Amino acid sequence: LRKELIANLSHDLRTPLTKINAQAYTLQKMDLPEEAKRSLKLTSASIEDVDKLIENLLSYTLLMASKYRKELKEVDMPRFLRQYLAAWYPVFEKEGFEIDVDMEGFEENTWEIDALWFSRILDNLLQNVLRHAADGKYIAVRTEETEQHDAIVISDKGKGMQTGTKQKGEGIGLSIVDMMVKGMDLDWEMDSTEQGTEIRIMRVKRDG
Repeated sequence: LRKELIANLSHDLRTPLTKINAQAYTLQKMDLPEEAKRSLKLTSASIEDVDKLIENLLSYTLLMASKYRKELKEVDMPRFLRQYLAAWYPVFEKEGFEIDVDMEGFEENTWEIDALWFSRILDNLLQNVLRHAADGKYIAVRTEETEQHDAIVISDKGKGMQTGTKQKGEGIGLSIVDMMVKGMDLDWEMDSTEQGTEIRIMRVKRDG
């Protein structure tokens, strides 16, 4: 019942949001004063935030009810990451970010993952970088291999995620990341300070 309620609510909320966004887009094409343009840009950003919250609420509900479909397959992780990040380059370039990617292969490149789940994880993490690290204008994505684990490391030079994050919905987004990572038998950790945030998604190596 809860799952059905959330699904219906998500649909009902998204319909007016779509209409509001369409009107904002129409207004942005008009010859308006700079202050009005700035207000419309903030309005569009807020609409995107609400839409993301609704999507995360539905995903969180499905994950809690074990109803979020998962299909694990063997994936070449470095290749998958290169293809995935290609779509994000223009987004960060538009916002003036310096982008540092170092994608070395692992001794064993094949990870058993659900590609859609992993994309959703990365979407949440990179969207967080755009929100909380915009002042740092820097993002790095690299691979890491140690005796204990293989990892994908995402880092930025923002002011950290301790300040002002929960009101924008990062809390539920990170809860989804946690459930999806662990649902694929992976692990993760986050280190966030005023000098930046580093997130590591790990495939732990097991003896034998």
